[in-house]
Amino acid sequence: MKKPPYKAYRKRDEEEKLPVELPDKIDTPQAEQFVLDVYKLLHWLSEHRKKVLGVVLVVLLFAGVFGGYRWYKLSVEEKAAKLVDAGLFYLEEGKREEALSLFEKAVKEYPAAPSSKVASFLLGKLKDNPDYYVGFINDKDYLLSPPSKTSFAAVSIDKKDLKGAEAVLSKVERGRDWSYPEALYYRILIEIMKGNDSEALNALDVLKGDYPNSGLSALAEELLK
Repeated sequence: MKKPPYKAYRKRDEEEKLPVELPDKIDTPQAEQFVLDVYKLLHWLSEHRKKVLGVVLVVLLFAGVFGGYRWYKLSVEEKAAKLVDAGLFYLEEGKREEALSLFEKAVKEYPAAPSSKVASFLLGKLKDNPDYYVGFINDKDYLLSPPSKTSFAAVSIDKKDLKGAEAVLSKVERGRDWSYPEALYYRILIEIMKGNDSEALNALDVLKGDYPNSGLSALAEELLK
């Protein structure tokens, strides 16, 4: 005997009836519930269409602002990168002044662009002026922070400012800063200049132990002979 459809078992009031008639072959509790949920949702949207439209407009506005900001940053970085790339090309060709001019233009016109920060560091190295990169020392930038620390230490050592060099070298972290071998080498130089040969030898042992194939290890060893 054929089982009667599900709706034959259920009695409804007039207001509870489905707004859409379901075929008998898919007339199940799940199908009824789905139709009711969709109908209620559409009814709710119809009653609150102004509020819903307002929310949608706000979301679209924020999405547009965010998208515009992202596009602006990418556009700025693209322009800065072109200047820096051209500067690097001139630098490889031995045209130092042309390279400096392009690096300075990138820093001046697009100061917040990542490529411009690289240009600023290069300007500091080429002009032997740490003012261009001193701001990167305390940054968490993996690329620029480590060499900025050791470069500043080198300039300080040249000026016989050993305390200044030691202060910045203390910020070089083993295992994090890729310029750590260079920092050890400068620590050896400082200890030699201070006449602390035993401390210099200790630093050399660390350098040779951690970086046995580094040219800095051989150079420092020669200095201590």
